[in-house]
Amino acid sequence: MKQRSHPILFILMTILLTTNLGFSQEISKSLLWTDQLDTLFQPAINSPDYLVIKKSEWNGIKELFNESIKAQETQFMQREIDRMMVDSTEHVKTSKILPIEKSEAATNNPLLLLLIPLIGYAAFITFKLYAERERVKLNQDILDQTEKEFQKHKKSSVERERKLMRELIDTKNKLEEINISTQKA
Repeated sequence: MKQRSHPILFILMTILLTTNLGFSQEISKSLLWTDQLDTLFQPAINSPDYLVIKKSEWNGIKELFNESIKAQETQFMQREIDRMMVDSTEHVKTSKILPIEKSEAATNNPLLLLLIPLIGYAAFITFKLYAERERVKLNQDILDQTEKEFQKHKKSSVERERKLMRELIDTKNKLEEINISTQKA
């Protein structure tokens, strides 16, 4: 794994902790998972700032998390069904028409709580991407302008060098003529 191992570890830990908040036994199990995750993720040999994991262990972790999420979904659905049954029996007992209230599932859903920061993170990354693209475009324009100036300077330098070479050759020829004329005299 490359640099993305830290956000993935953060997301995995967040899922574990948010889905198990109501159950103290499951929290202690998830804390044991953190110890196990520390043993699975090892520092990279060539760069200690990065963590690596074997593919087989990564696939095992993914399967465990998928199973955990499915189990949490079924528990959540069962709680919702139980709550709806209780609400419907209370509604029948009171036989009053109650206004529709906002579902507690929307406010207590740990996946929703996880989704909100992820959307914010995606917006932040998108903003950074566009800012970086603009910076690259500006740098490319500056590079193009510098290349044009360099080519212009190179052309004038070559012309100046040719002119000086012609003057040097002319001066050498005149000097040779003067040396030849002084030797004859």
